[in-house]
Amino acid sequence: MTYSQYSDQMTPSSQIYVPIPNNSKRDWAGVVDSQLSSNFALMMQFAVASYCPSTTSSKTWNCGVRCEGSTAGTVIVGSYSNSATGAAGFVGYNSNQHMIIVSVRGTADIQSCIQDIALWKTPADFGGFSNNKAPSSAQVHAGFKNTYMGLQSTLQSGLVSLAAQYPSFDIVFTGHSLGGAVVNLAAMDFYQNNPQYGSRIAIYTFGEPRVGNVDFANYIDSLPYAQKIFRVAKSGDIVPHLPPESFFNFAHHIDNYEITRFGTTTNYCVTTGPAGESDSCNSDTIAINLLDHITGYYGWYTYPWFC
Repeated sequence: MTYSQYSDQMTPSSQIYVPIPNNSKRDWAGVVDSQLSSNFALMMQFAVASYCPSTTSSKTWNCGVRCEGSTAGTVIVGSYSNSATGAAGFVGYNSNQHMIIVSVRGTADIQSCIQDIALWKTPADFGGFSNNKAPSSAQVHAGFKNTYMGLQSTLQSGLVSLAAQYPSFDIVFTGHSLGGAVVNLAAMDFYQNNPQYGSRIAIYTFGEPRVGNVDFANYIDSLPYAQKIFRVAKSGDIVPHLPPESFFNFAHHIDNYEITRFGTTTNYCVTTGPAGESDSCNSDTIAINLLDHITGYYGWYTYPWFC
């Protein structure tokens, strides 16, 4: 497929981001409303932009169709790309969308794959203040933490500056695959050191693997922005089933939403197990292949091609 063919088949989001109130999200059931689905599509477009070298290396918002439509006008203030670890992401702001945005890419090369399969766990401690530090029993996937630590300085310094400069903007974290795991760690780290901004944080992830153990997932669930965490999984995507729930006590945090395999209908998945685990949606119970993970979210290809 050529870039022209790819851009012709993609329609950039034309939506304005609408912050979700931090209240009754967990009372939802069934199909979510059109506004939240629009937010999902917009945030996936921001997530897939982090696969492009222009955003993570040269700090320019010039990534083809991914940087058009509702994401146009984004200004990147900090970016990071490390070929040794495969980590890459950016922090910036979009005045049209009234948001500060952090986006981290998923697995795009063999180095990231190596990080993904490091299955041992390590304490969920990034040097936060003691009053907000995760409990000592909370542990996270060592590979995900190592990837985040490579990005930490760039993301956190940019966030602190932008949060003070734009006090009315939401602080939104987004990522696909490994990126979804990493932005959860970035948001937690930012909150631990800047708890005054907790009510402004929102997280949107797509095809996110399990990040840590049950105690870590429950800790995430206790934070003030927990009602604004949206974990989207597509039916058929194998990655949200990894690492296995029974393997070394990994567990998902709340809350899961499903894109059906042959469409874009998004359902709320009721939590039925420990932490954020659920079996009420097909995406919770069916693991089929990797192709749905790579190409299955609103049609975006999660490759550094077509940027």
